[in-house]
Amino acid sequence: MITSIKIKSIPGFSEREQEFDDLSKINLIYGANGSGKTTISRVLEKPVNYPQCTVSWNHGQQLEVLVYNRDFVEKNFHQDVALKGIFTLGETNTTTLKEIEQTKINIDEMQKVILQRRNTLTSENGKNHQIETLEDKFKEQCWKFKTIYDDDFKEIFRGRRNDKQNFKDELIKWAEQFKSMKLDTMSLQTLDQLRTTYATLFISNREKLSLLATIPCDYLIEIEKTPILAKKVIGKGSRINNSYTI
Repeated sequence: MITSIKIKSIPGFSEREQEFDDLSKINLIYGANGSGKTTISRVLEKPVNYPQCTVSWNHGQQLEVLVYNRDFVEKNFHQDVALKGIFTLGETNTTTLKEIEQTKINIDEMQKVILQRRNTLTSENGKNHQIETLEDKFKEQCWKFKTIYDDDFKEIFRGRRNDKQNFKDELIKWAEQFKSMKLDTMSLQTLDQLRTTYATLFISNREKLSLLATIPCDYLIEIEKTPILAKKVIGKGSRINNSYTI
């Protein structure tokens, strides 16, 4: 059942929002020609065409909307040009009507199931609430470990040390990266090994070493001119250009 209709910024209505609330199963909307009655019915039929308007349903469960307005008459009623006053609606198919009726029954049953499952998810003790509770417990557990090892790994935790949610999300991301690398638990380091690695990477008492001494190029050039290097070394290998070489 529709619980409220909010309309604004469409023909017949001002920029200021107009609301029909406290609706019941049967409601009567009346007014002079051009006052907006047909416009309201169009909003109900295709609310997606009127994003500035809102149609609210009981329990958020939207039902099928059947609108019989001027547009419906133009689409479905045909007046014979030759015989004034004669209208054609088409032949009634009894089998089709029975199928439609059964389909409506099936839809009603499915809507009941959907409503029950939605309540299972959104109720005070529903699944969504249980998931939120587990998420909070997991977040607190992550923060507990962060508190224990914060002094040992401050630089690694930097940027996440003051936010429980960010810290939890970062741990999940690290776990997913580890899983994607397809490493086994044998690849994991012990806590003492992690502390040693951390100290190597982040402790500030590292010593700056001077650059390696450069080798003078002139010395290398002189070595190339040594006569011994110009002498061919003859062995018993392949013959190339009438000489033997290794």
